[in-house]
Amino acid sequence: MEYKFNLTPRLISLVIFCAIALMVLLFALGYQIGKSSSAGQREDAVDMLDDAGQRARLRAEQRLESRAAAGAATLAAPVTAPLRNAEQAVR
Repeated sequence: MEYKFNLTPRLISLVIFCAIALMVLLFALGYQIGKSSSAGQREDAVDMLDDAGQRARLRAEQRLESRAAAGAATLAAPVTAPLRNAEQAVR
């Protein structure tokens, strides 16, 4: 038995169509894989932003507390200065 392989125009067009379909399907697969991997990275980025936001909020609270303490010390200076002088006089 002998087989002859002929490249007829019909067979050539079928090969070209299958090659194009394969490229389209590979592109679609790559797009879906990229989309799913970027979604995971996006969630990680949101988590990092949440952590960064909490750290920024804590730093802002610490700055506010230190400014409030400095302001209170400044306002209390006229009252505390005589008390310190009295303590030193007692010693």
